Amino acid sequence: MLDLNELIQSGSDTSKISNSQNNSATLFEYLPQFLWVIRDFTLKFPEGITTARDYMLQALTTELDSSTPKKVSLRMRKELAEVDEIRRTIVSSFNNIDCHTMPLPISNPEAVGFPDVPSAMQALDTIPYEKLSKNFLQTMEEFNSKAFSMLSLKRLKDGTLMNGTSFSHLVKIYANQINSSGIVRISEAYQYMVKEVAQKTMEQAITKYRKYMQYLLRHPDNKSASDSFLNHCNLVSFNKSIEILRRDLLGTTNQIENAIKNFKKNIIHLNHEQQLDKNCVFAEFSLQNSQLIAKENEELIKTLWRDTVELRLTGEGAEFASQYDYSEATQKFARDYFMSCIPGKQANELYIQYCDKIQQNGQRMQWIFRQKEMLANQVLQSEAETNRIKQSSAEAIQEAERLFNDIEGIQNKHHKFQNELEEKLRLKERELSRLRDRLWH
Repeated sequence: MLDLNELIQSGSDTSKISNSQNNSATLFEYLPQFLWVIRDFTLKFPEGITTARDYMLQALTTELDSSTPKKVSLRMRKELAEVDEIRRTIVSSFNNIDCHTMPLPISNPEAVGFPDVPSAMQALDTIPYEKLSKNFLQTMEEFNSKAFSMLSLKRLKDGTLMNGTSFSHLVKIYANQINSSGIVRISEAYQYMVKEVAQKTMEQAITKYRKYMQYLLRHPDNKSASDSFLNHCNLVSFNKSIEILRRDLLGTTNQIENAIKNFKKNIIHLNHEQQLDKNCVFAEFSLQNSQLIAKENEELIKTLWRDTVELRLTGEGAEFASQYDYSEATQKFARDYFMSCIPGKQANELYIQYCDKIQQNGQRMQWIFRQKEMLANQVLQSEAETNRIKQSSAEAIQEAERLFNDIEGIQNKHHKFQNELEEKLRLKERELSRLRDRLWH
């Protein structure tokens, strides 16, 4: 901080800011808000201190004054003076100072698998965010809210917002100042930045004007070299380039309007040059038109043919489903081409060449679809024959099952009849045995 204070100078004054307290108010306009973040804070606030900001302001209080004991050594006095200089630099350089203390991320190391806090802190990257201390997570959310609330957009002295282009120029100027002399002159850097942005913006606007004029002049519909047409092109191109000036120029409204007036003078000069040589301009653009238009139309029709038709003719899994599908694709190709091309005789001739491709591919697609239709019919016939065979097989299986059931029923009847005969024979044999016994007796 002390080194930064020694490097920065305000305006054209070459005196050090640390030696001029009057420049503090000027410096406030350029330096951001100061937020001091203390990590792993485990101390208790001293008595009478209730907030982190009060704690920091007490730490920024100088220690070396008339009440310092005389017995303090010269070395100690020198060290205290250096520390006090840093304190004064922070207080005098920043208009808004705040402090935020962050507790230890780990309060219970055993809960995250570590024996103590130091080992857990060494492996902090491996611990999931949600397993950190609830107090730490809450403090982190408070810090995010505080930091984002302190952010503000970079502005110039007059309140104008800086865009990315102007800010990059300002950083470049700061770097050049430090590398060349080691001194950052803020006001001088801002003046250089505004001038550089104005110069670059003016160059971009003039380039835009030239390009748009050429675009209008070389358009195929523009066949007239009249003064009224050239004035029309000039007005349209001027309005297009003015958009860049109003968007990127920095400064007050009067400064921007003055820059636009200077731009108009440059445009009048350019327009005068084109007015003197307008016939040559149109002659040159006429030749360029035919070549550029032919090239643009060729690239356009090639791209549309490839994306709309060709990839589906050769790509895997992207074939046309039917002749109607192919016809729809060729119609879309023609529609997109005539909506996007630069119209003219050359565009029509170019499309006629692709009509031959469309016809040839259409004939080939007809043959392919006929073959597919024949194959589809064969597949349908095969499927029908297969279904018929399956049905016949199912009927044969059902008949076999019926016969099997009939045979099984006959066998059951046979076994039953056989059992009945055997039972009758046993009864007859018992009856004969009884008769023998009676005869014997």
